[in-house]
This record gives sequence, C-alpha cells and structure tokens, in this order.
Amino acid sequence: MKKTTFTTKKNRKITVFLAILLIIAVPVLWKSGVLGSAFWRTFLAVKPLQTISRPFISFRPEGLPKQLMNKDKRLSEIIEKPVDKNKIRINISKSEYKLSIINKGKTIKDYMIVLGRDPVNDKLREGDRRTPEGDFRVQDLYPHPSWSKFIWINYPTKQSWTKHERAKAKGEIDTGCGIGGEIGIHGVPSGDDGLVEQGVNWTQGCISLKTEDINEIFEVVQVGTIVTIGH
Repeated sequence: MKKTTFTTKKNRKITVFLAILLIIAVPVLWKSGVLGSAFWRTFLAVKPLQTISRPFISFRPEGLPKQLMNKDKRLSEIIEKPVDKNKIRINISKSEYKLSIINKGKTIKDYMIVLGRDPVNDKLREGDRRTPEGDFRVQDLYPHPSWSKFIWINYPTKQSWTKHERAKAKGEIDTGCGIGGEIGIHGVPSGDDGLVEQGVNWTQGCISLKTEDINEIFEVVQVGTIVTIGH
C-alpha cells in the first residue's frame, strides 16, 4: 500500500513537472517560429485539418488583393539605379491586403500580404493579434532564422500609446494589459509561400509576404524608412 502511495506521488510530481515544462516550452517554440512553422506546414498539407480548423482561422477574402501593380516584374527591373533608399517609403493597406513600394512619391510595385487573426481592427494591446495603424519607421532589419527576413518597425509610437491608454480609460481593454511590441514585416517559414497565396492570416499581428517578395523589399529599405499602415 505504501509503495502504491509513493508511486502515485512520484507520478504526480512527474506530471506537474511536465506541465510546467510544457507551459514554458510552448511560448518559446511559438515565438521562435518552430511551433508555428510545424503547425502551418501541416495545415497546408493536410486537407482534413484545413476543414476542421477553418472556423478558427482567419482567411483573406477571396479575390483580394486586386490589381497589384507590376506583380509579374521584379523590383530590380523597375527601380532606378542606383537605388536611393532615402526616397523609398512603404505603404500598407490592411483592407486591400496590399503592401506598396513608393519611390520618389510614386507607387512602383504592389505585393500581396497576409496579417494576423484579427486583420481588421487597430492594435490596442499585446496578444490581440492585430496589426497597428499609423506612421512608423524601420528601426532595424535583419535575416530571420524562421521567416527569411525581418523588417522591424518602431511600434509602439507615441500615437500607439495614446490609443492604448484611451482604450483602457474606456474599458475596451483590461487595465493590466501591456501594449505589445516586436511588430514587423517578414516572410514565411521556408517552403510555406502557400500561407500568403491561400490568404491565411497566420501571424501574431505582423505583415507577412512570400519569401521572394520580402527578399526584394529588404534590399531597398533601411533604418529610418517610413512605413505607413492604414485600414
């Protein structure tokens, strides 16, 4: 009897330990892109999983985006040489699921994008899986181990904080919520361009493009490039 009790207690300790390990591991794996990559690769490959999970996944409306400028041309074929990065701006339309490269005040190419689970509303807090709206600047850009490239924007700005605090005052979000961060423009896990092509809004609030597209854009922007995100 004593041996059975000891074994039960030991099993409970193991269970608790594994639960704690899982709680720690899941966010780390998700943030690093490992868990996300595995899930979305399975999602794209397994039709039954798509059917089961469809009610819980946000998709880009069918037929959007429309009329992408120079979609069949590489950016290097369009842009003047040498590239003056000081003249480059990025404009993102959430409702059109479109990222536009603007050179010297003129749009020269559009790209198809996807967003987070809530692709419509403005970001107000950490974890709402929304993309923030407003005027931002690139604060860093670097190769990313999971998503090819990452163009990091300076969210939250002063305007972002104002909206965040106003939402708390109105009771729209809990007073204990953080504002969030680490928002940027990036690619997809290797080989998973289908996420963008099929219009799966899979990110935590970032803007995602196909690998070839993010690699093109990465070459013409710099720290300080203006990024305007609108509804």
